[in-house]
Amino acid sequence: MYPMRSFGLPLVVASVMASAAGVDPMKAPGSSAIASLVVNGRIEEARWPDFSDARNDLVAFYQLNSYAPAWVVKGAPNAQSMLLIDTLCAARAKGLDPEDYDASKWPARVTALRAMRVPSEEQVARFDVALSVAAQRYVRAVRWGRLNPAISDAQLAEMPEMLRRVATARDPRVELAALDPQDHGYRRTEAALARYRTLAHDDDGEMLPATKKPI
Repeated sequence: MYPMRSFGLPLVVASVMASAAGVDPMKAPGSSAIASLVVNGRIEEARWPDFSDARNDLVAFYQLNSYAPAWVVKGAPNAQSMLLIDTLCAARAKGLDPEDYDASKWPARVTALRAMRVPSEEQVARFDVALSVAAQRYVRAVRWGRLNPAISDAQLAEMPEMLRRVATARDPRVELAALDPQDHGYRRTEAALARYRTLAHDDDGEMLPATKKPI
């Protein structure tokens, strides 16, 4: 599972609950449902239902736009969401497991949301927050690694702005690629991974010949 991280949670929850209750007016359709879902910290149908480790990041991310949906426009997934989903489904190229980002679930989720003439605020919120959770986990993994105790609070504080740039970019894939480590060692490792996967795929299973002496 993803490592848990929690700091200042009571203040975060109190702030979001106040917003959802109307203390901080939110005009965008679905904003109240998004705020409530972020506070709840669970999406039961996800591979990893508990996303309380990402709650602080999601609160800060959604507050940037008053809890308006980031990936849904007029009840349908926007272009950025589809490009992001393509990237999540290709996570294996980064040495990651696409199912950690619900890769196999996105086609059905997209189809279901598009099939609704007027999706409810709850349906929009569940799609939107699930994609934000997947984006947060993916960005963290490619930027700093899935398990990296050396990450500083200052680095983690960059996450909401990173998510905003991905969500508002003309092509999120460009923003995501910019988050990769830029050193040559990473590039060589990425290329080697692709090469060895190709070799494994092309292997015909033929056994090496037996030898009379140990090699």
